[in-house]
Amino acid sequence: MKNISNHKYWVIAAFAAAVLGGCVTVDQGVVDEVERLPNLPTKEAQEALVAGLQPVAPRVRVLRTLDPPRPERQGWRQPVEMAGTAEARVGAIEATKIASSKTKSDWPAAAPPGTERVVFVNGDEGVEYELEFSSAELAALGAAVMARGINDASEGGVNGEPVATPYGWSNGIDSRVQKPINATYPLNQRELMRIGELNGGGCSGALIGRRLVLTAAHCVVPSSLNFSTQTYRARRSGAQMPFGAVSTNSFWYSGNWIPNNCHITRAHPLCSQHDWAILILPDNAWAASPNGTPGWMGYWVYSQSYIAANSVSNNNGYPACSMSPPWNNDPPVGCVNNQPYGQNFSGTATGFLLPHDNVPSYYRTSVDISGGHSGSPNWTDYPGSNGPYVIGIAMFEHCSGANCASLSGDLVTHPNGYRGMTPWLANFISTQRAAYP
Repeated sequence: MKNISNHKYWVIAAFAAAVLGGCVTVDQGVVDEVERLPNLPTKEAQEALVAGLQPVAPRVRVLRTLDPPRPERQGWRQPVEMAGTAEARVGAIEATKIASSKTKSDWPAAAPPGTERVVFVNGDEGVEYELEFSSAELAALGAAVMARGINDASEGGVNGEPVATPYGWSNGIDSRVQKPINATYPLNQRELMRIGELNGGGCSGALIGRRLVLTAAHCVVPSSLNFSTQTYRARRSGAQMPFGAVSTNSFWYSGNWIPNNCHITRAHPLCSQHDWAILILPDNAWAASPNGTPGWMGYWVYSQSYIAANSVSNNNGYPACSMSPPWNNDPPVGCVNNQPYGQNFSGTATGFLLPHDNVPSYYRTSVDISGGHSGSPNWTDYPGSNGPYVIGIAMFEHCSGANCASLSGDLVTHPNGYRGMTPWLANFISTQRAAYP
């Protein structure tokens, strides 16, 4: 991925924002005429699926130039608190540069009503941008994407159809099991092949498109604000990397992450609503993969009442076995590095907070996680046979292991926090699915 713009998205986006004034970018006549095509995990199938859709054109400004990306930081993830550290002091200098750049712009300090801002780190160009999107335009494109089934999980997989398996430590008991590549959890196990390890096991992520990986902002935005190469290993199982290792220097994250000092403190619950990031992989991401493209999950917005009342929440991720507190308090018993873990039954959710588009952007689940699961998906099969769907992103534990049993109320049974999928985030994913099929 030498240049992410390819004169296809950024040039068009800037021109449309400046000249067209941000007009709605969905050609509804084309959308209505396109029949629902197979959602196969190939570039050709995806290009056909998004034909006629224009990604939403954001307003664009440059925030700063970037130093060359550092090599992948194996096993790195951001601790909850970095205030006072040398890395945070470096980040404060970078944040001052960003603030100075903003004051020189003609943009208002806050995003105007009906818009939202996103930061785009283009490590290949060495530039960090801020993008301002119209929520209405994203919603219009999101509706067109949903009508085509683009938000569903990809069909097919390696070695035939994907196969399913039956389905912090809730109640102080860790119910996770190891899920290596074996007869029980084969290579084409439908959830596991769409989930991967990020940066050597410090975090996890889920494919939500041929070139898009959904994870947590705290997995990729260091307190120094000096970015590193991100490497994603789909369906890693110990030394086995059946789809290879794919690296990128570019990603999006919430424009509210740094202004709220979340890169330093990760203060909860304030930062929870902003704790998402999407990596953009190279166009040839899977060219060297011995098993082709792993396929990807869909994405779906749940109603609070449904996710609270039904056992539909699942998680698989890569616990950081060798990390010590505060990086990791609860690795599974007998934890094996670089192996996926998860429960074989579903959980419920509670503790809904921080509404965004009238949908809670934060909740807690009874699904067991620990350090290293950050960025992994809360997934479900609802609404039917076109899943699995990502409905949330693992973030942190409210309490540690057996210590959860000393608390009261639903913190005992639901100790683990997730950034929920909201309409805005789903629509933002949709415009990137149209831009990068």
